[in-house]
Amino acid sequence: MRSYGQQRSRDLGAWLLLAAVLLLIADTVASLILRGHLRLGSRAAATALVGMLLLPALVAAPGAEASDELALQATLATRLAYVVTGDAEVDRISAAGLAGLSQVLAARTSVEPEPPLPVQIETTELAFFPLLYWPVLPTQPLLTAAGRERVSVYLERGGTILFDTMDQDAGGDVGPGGLRLRAVLEGVRIPPLEPIPADHVLTRSFYLLDRFPGRWTGAPVWVESDAATNRDGGQREFAYRFGVNVVMHVLTGNYKGDQVHIPDILERLGQ
Repeated sequence: MRSYGQQRSRDLGAWLLLAAVLLLIADTVASLILRGHLRLGSRAAATALVGMLLLPALVAAPGAEASDELALQATLATRLAYVVTGDAEVDRISAAGLAGLSQVLAARTSVEPEPPLPVQIETTELAFFPLLYWPVLPTQPLLTAAGRERVSVYLERGGTILFDTMDQDAGGDVGPGGLRLRAVLEGVRIPPLEPIPADHVLTRSFYLLDRFPGRWTGAPVWVESDAATNRDGGQREFAYRFGVNVVMHVLTGNYKGDQVHIPDILERLGQ
């Protein structure tokens, strides 16, 4: 017995295309021979036959299609994802942080994410994930032209990326992570950004918030301008609340920004 989840469909499109190409080549070679333009022993005929033999290997080359396993993991359940940096400690913290946030989401909201997945920004299919957490190191490699296009398309089609420059020690200045982020995003199609306004939908997508901390508090948070070590309980709780608000905003859009919610929000605020 096998469960339904283990059944796999097989995409025959590539093989059908291959068969059509081979038939076309065979028909062309036969036509040339029958009209006397090509002799069976000629170099052109040999080249055509070699091409026919090599074509299946090119079509079936590994890496031509995305991993079926990743597609199943990413689409059968909601998952958060983090961009792999190559720094083992940073990647471990990213995985642990999103795993903790996923548990909080499952306990407090109707969202029940499965464990987060790592993403290689240049090769992984990004469309599977509603939210990407991207810690930016000063050593972050620049994107290739293909990578810049992948990120641009992901953002234009509704994806959200939370960039973390980890410049908490830079004070009010742009630190090395922020400087590197500017270089990484050079050529990426992103809308204008602004410091998050007090009435942004992120302030009320689930919790009512007036600050947006992570492990540190006080660092500026930037959002699309036209879009709609401390382990103490309070800091950690507000960090979780910010994470919950981000995910709920990503999954529900500007639904909380509707005017119909204003009376309830004002009542909760005591106004």
